[in-house]
Amino acid sequence: MTSETSDQAEDVERALVARLKAGDGRAIDMLMQRHATRLRMLARRMLGRNDEADDLVQDAFIALWRQADRLDPERGAIGAWLTRVVVNRAIDRARRARFLRFIGLDSAPDTADDVPDPEQAASARSEIAAVRADLEALPPRQRAAILLAAEEEASTASIAEALGLSAGAAEQLLVRGRRTLRLAAMKRAEAGETTGKAERS
Repeated sequence: MTSETSDQAEDVERALVARLKAGDGRAIDMLMQRHATRLRMLARRMLGRNDEADDLVQDAFIALWRQADRLDPERGAIGAWLTRVVVNRAIDRARRARFLRFIGLDSAPDTADDVPDPEQAASARSEIAAVRADLEALPPRQRAAILLAAEEEASTASIAEALGLSAGAAEQLLVRGRRTLRLAAMKRAEAGETTGKAERS
């Protein structure tokens, strides 16, 4: 089975959007097959919880169904529209969760399913946790841009479209986010070297 070219994929999705606008419920199922896994991974990376990611992606497809009559596939890919919905809702949900935790009305997210294999090296576990913390500490739109670039290998233009920004603004988000992550990694490396020297002396 051959994979679709980008032009073929666009044609298929235009046809699915037309069917969706006509009220064909099977079209939403087909769009879910094409995009749900990718969107769930993105939401999972942004929120850190499988259950919330599933709910958020389901909400995005419900919004797609309800707003089908306003969709114009000629103005942008439906995948970018769905990505923008998921990113914006993930940002809103993350902000709300942080506020609730701050005032003591919600506990920290359960990340037990994120614990790596216990046989992995301690240094690897520490680095994974540190990078995850660095990502979570980024401003929401920087984090979304970095995840889109890293997880989906999206172009700057695609990231801009997904986030509803200009290409220049998306590029600046990537530059600032990468710089922050690099600085954090350098500080950890320096701290590790200092600790190692102290232990050897």
